[in-house]
Amino acid sequence: MRIRIAAAACSVAMPASFEAFARRIRMLLRMPLANGAQVIVLPEALALELVTMLPEGQRRDPAIAFAALQELRSGWMRLFRAIAVEHGVTIVAGSFPVRTRGGRYRSRCDVFLADGGHVFQDKLHLTLGEKALGVIEPGDGFKVFDVHGVPMAIALGHDCLFPLSMRARCEAGARVLIVPARVDRHADALRTRVGCVAQALENRCHVVLSLAAPESVLFNTESAVLAPIADGFPGGGVQVSANDDWTIADLDIAAGGRSVEQRRARDDPQRQRSQRGADDRGREHVARVMQAQHHA
Repeated sequence: MRIRIAAAACSVAMPASFEAFARRIRMLLRMPLANGAQVIVLPEALALELVTMLPEGQRRDPAIAFAALQELRSGWMRLFRAIAVEHGVTIVAGSFPVRTRGGRYRSRCDVFLADGGHVFQDKLHLTLGEKALGVIEPGDGFKVFDVHGVPMAIALGHDCLFPLSMRARCEAGARVLIVPARVDRHADALRTRVGCVAQALENRCHVVLSLAAPESVLFNTESAVLAPIADGFPGGGVQVSANDDWTIADLDIAAGGRSVEQRRARDDPQRQRSQRGADDRGREHVARVMQAQHHA
């Protein structure tokens, strides 16, 4: 079971109109389409580029800016659905702030399938900055969807730093974790990359990272397709990585899958014994500290 997947690493643009944005997207996708990508991953918060089209006063107020973006939602959907159907590919289209019934917004990652179908994933874990805006709410669950027979799940940006949530996706059947992310600082980029490496190692699956960043950060930032450090996968855990616009990789899910299941079956009892030993040592340490404090 092989699938070719492409992940973007791109700078943040400032289109003058929705038509200019659409032209940029079509230009951006030329390379992965020409190289036979079956799944194309674009970075988080891609729709925020459209905010630059608004008057300056509206840009500064998230509630006003997000409300204005709702008028572009239908055009956004038509654009990516048309490209996906025209080229027979699946497009993970970053994220778009979508208004909920309560008048707040969710950061939503739309997935446009080659047959014209559509699934989505809302961001589950908000950053402190997103919470401070006061208009964004987290999603309430995750989805696992199939592309060419490969079960996949999406973790938007900050979501990749929550191991229990990521593991739940894999326990629900996901074999590839897709992480569209947007960062503003080198520290954010490094934290996201380390989080993705950790999830590939912990869950013994492929993790696909797509990044948007300012030019100054993007210079030292890479999109990547990561694999577990395990038998049946590329050595070192990095299948391919690049900071030149696109990372493209062929994933052999079946070959890695046999190794994954074998390792899980073999390692889980060991992990359980190790965890019990760690818990026992932790309780003994706490007891010694409390005893020392009592005699002090």
